[in-house]
Amino acid sequence: SKYEARSLFIPPGGLLSRRVQGKVCNVCGYFQKEVGVDLCENCNTRLDATTSEIFSLLELSNVKTCRRERITSDEEERRHFGYEVSTQFRFAPSPGGQKKMFEATVEDENHSPLFRMIYAPVAELYRINHGWRNRRDKGFLIDIDNGVWLGGVEVEEDEFEPEPSRHPEIVRLFVRDFHNLLLLYPLDPILLKDDRLQASLQYSLQRGIEQVFQIEESEIASERIGSGAYRAILFWEASEGGVGVLRRLIEEKNVISDIGSAALERCHFHPETLKDLKPECFRACYECLLSYGNQRDYPKLNRHMIKELLLRISKGNVLSRKSGRDYEDHYRWLRSLTDSRSELERKFIDHLYQTKR
Repeated sequence: SKYEARSLFIPPGGLLSRRVQGKVCNVCGYFQKEVGVDLCENCNTRLDATTSEIFSLLELSNVKTCRRERITSDEEERRHFGYEVSTQFRFAPSPGGQKKMFEATVEDENHSPLFRMIYAPVAELYRINHGWRNRRDKGFLIDIDNGVWLGGVEVEEDEFEPEPSRHPEIVRLFVRDFHNLLLLYPLDPILLKDDRLQASLQYSLQRGIEQVFQIEESEIASERIGSGAYRAILFWEASEGGVGVLRRLIEEKNVISDIGSAALERCHFHPETLKDLKPECFRACYECLLSYGNQRDYPKLNRHMIKELLLRISKGNVLSRKSGRDYEDHYRWLRSLTDSRSELERKFIDHLYQTKR
């Protein structure tokens, strides 16, 4: 049988207990719980009408469904429907009041920076449903008192008769959970401007992570968020409890190179010579970048656009930031702590610096 969601179950305390307001920074994608804040808690952007949005949100509860005989499996595509869903994040607080996050930089073999990485354990992830893609008015019209959807897909011979509306409101539906996440910020201006490059890189690295750590496609998810200098690829561990692989990307300096090599092989290139091992794959195929979950990005995906970048990643390494200091600053800080009478200490630190230990 085929069913359509028509109303929400009323949780203890009523739907009003699950209704919240939130402000989203459009520059970096950070979720602000206090709508009155003027500066983004993550990127310090001034939040105004051009850089942020305030949403009336309703946390999605269990739903009641109504049987429909006329729905078909291709109805969504035939009517060009589909939900517009966005992802926002919020870092977990640490005991000292700071955000719980760890930073690192990815460099190629010539020590040129490629990416800035931020790993955040148990971060709060928000998935917000803004309504149908083909509608100008976003959100869902829901009766807050009885949970009935008052607007939806127009269907023929609709047998569903809703109760009279008492408290209708337009809200965005959302769910939230805690996940380990990794933000990858490209440092190349060309990569920041070209969404085709970003999309191809996003799915190639996701395939590389799956290959290196031998995990299922459903265990890790990714999305492109933010804009300008804060445009990023967001990875999160989607499986229950997480799989613990994203932490290794920032803690182990050579894992990123393994992922780059695996991504090259997945994209049908030899990891050393870049020889095309499958010329019949013109742009992308289901053996490399395409999957059921990224159909909307099919026109953007092109394995040939990213082969040089993946080669640089395959020969790169990760340099962690310590206490907010990058590799250079941390080296100078350690050298300043050495005993003025001990040349051996300085030689040892210089050796570690030069060999990237």
